[in-house]
Amino acid sequence: MQYWLHEKQANGCDYTIGCGIRLQKLEATTLEEAVKLAEENMNVDINDYKIVEAQILEVNSIHTIDIPKLKLLLNKQRQLRKQLEQESKDKIEYSRLKSKFENS
Repeated sequence: MQYWLHEKQANGCDYTIGCGIRLQKLEATTLEEAVKLAEENMNVDINDYKIVEAQILEVNSIHTIDIPKLKLLLNKQRQLRKQLEQESKDKIEYSRLKSKFENS
């Protein structure tokens, strides 16, 4: 079991990922040790980092997401969506032109 200290900052942030949040691994083997370490080491006012909430997370395992693979998948989905949108526009334009020239 791993223990992590999760702290949240007051006063908002600049909308970046993880802004206003700090996550720190605690070198503890029990929840009691983790609590003690967190309380001993937590600096509530470091560089104007005003902590308003803190939690200890018990983590059984960590799974890594394959970001390059995910990006490829998302790009393929985006391309397919664009292709389908273009085909739909083309069909509408084709119907409009067909109707125009058949009726003239």
